[in-house]
Parts: sequence; C-alpha cells; structure tokens
Amino acid sequence: MLWSANWLNSLYCLKYACTLQDSQYTQLEKAIQNSTLCYLYVTGGAPPEFYDALQVNASITRLGVNSAKGTEVVPVVNMTQLNWLLLGYTDPLPVLDGLCQREDALEHLGIYYPPYWDRDWTEEECSVVTSVLSKAKIRGIEIHRGVSRSNWRTLSDALAYNDHVRTVNLIGVPDELRKEIKRKLHTVKTYVY
Repeated sequence: MLWSANWLNSLYCLKYACTLQDSQYTQLEKAIQNSTLCYLYVTGGAPPEFYDALQVNASITRLGVNSAKGTEVVPVVNMTQLNWLLLGYTDPLPVLDGLCQREDALEHLGIYYPPYWDRDWTEEECSVVTSVLSKAKIRGIEIHRGVSRSNWRTLSDALAYNDHVRTVNLIGVPDELRKEIKRKLHTVKTYVY
C-alpha cells in the first residue's frame, strides 16, 4: 500500500499496526507529517524515528500508543496541539516526566495496564512515581487496572498533590480502598471503580 497525505486527510482516525518494512515506514512518516489527520492510534513496534516524525504534524490532537517503550513516546509529549494521550501496555513514567516540562496541561492522559505497576514498588520506585506524577501537567487522568493495592495508595497520594489535575478516573481499585482514595482526592472530580 502507498501511503499519501491526501489519503490520510480523508480520515479522522488511523489505527495503525506497526508491521511495516523500513521503506513503508518512511512513506507513512512523510504522509503523516503533511496530513491533517486528527487521531492516530499506533499498535506497537514503531521505530523511535516514527515518533520523531510525528512532531512535525500540526493537526494530531489525539494519540493512542499500545505496547511501545515509554522513552520512545516522549518526543510527542510537547506537541502543542496534542490534548489527549492514551498509553496501553507502555511504561508511563518517561511520559509523565516529559509532561512535567510541558508548557500547558494535557487535557487527558489514559494509562492502561502499565508494565510493572501490578507488583509493589520499592521505596525508590515509589519516590520516583510520586515525584513525576505530582508535577505532571495533566488536567484529567484515567488509570485502568494492572495496579497493585499498595501502588494505588502511592498513586492517589501523588495525585492529591498535583495542582493541575481536575478529574481522576481509577478503574480496578480494590473495594476496601475506594473510600480512602476518594477522601484523599476530595478536591477534584474522582471516579473510583
């Protein structure tokens, strides 16, 4: 298939599975750079150069990433028009760290089944997560499952200190922690399931 900006411009959303050969990546990168595509969902395996190329596009407002390395996604975090970012099976810490440097707050960050969040963090890991999550410039955040009981407490503590956050949606929280977390986050709209 030949990728072109004109063809992409006819779409609102491109769900893109990264199983292309190098020459096809180059075609797609150039097409995306010159397109007016609004929403791109990348399902794993894209090379780092792909995310570098996305920075040139001025129209993508929503980006979904599945099964990527968090460090590879960082270049797109500061795209000024980007207001919605979904991370599935992707380490969110490098992205959260990048969001600390963003000029304005991201409207929504979705974190689905983050790697290693399902095991209890060490004291050092807790410190790192708390540091970046309490400063990340995000207005809304959804964390969807794959989180241990202890880690839910750490996450809610960090979010309680984040002055940018207005809406929190937590899915997969154990029943006995829900009231506790809602109390911690009483100053923002909080949905705990």
